[in-house]
Amino acid sequence: MYDHAMPEMDPYETLARFYDLEHAGFTEDVPLYLDFARRTGGPILELGCGTGRLLLPLAQAGFETVGLDRSPAMLARAQARLEAAGLAERVALVRGNITGFDLGRSFGLAILALNS
Repeated sequence: MYDHAMPEMDPYETLARFYDLEHAGFTEDVPLYLDFARRTGGPILELGCGTGRLLLPLAQAGFETVGLDRSPAMLARAQARLEAAGLAERVALVRGNITGFDLGRSFGLAILALNS
């Protein structure tokens, strides 16, 4: 995981462990993003990737994926989910703020899902 220097506190530190209780069952949008991914071919950037709710099915479908989030706690949960699924090598996680970042590369598709 690459970490852009961000000194501010993590507002999701406490919330991260409960995030999936609310959102893990929400999968109605996954086919939409998989269809977008198939049309563009990737690579895919998910802004505000949280705990990896979309990163996991995108990686399972074989897409090169990068997840960007400002919360170390959310990224740690995403990393654990990806590792448990054997997909950690296929997804790059980056700590950074979606309002100002430079990953030094281009993406075929950028996603900003749910309430982000």
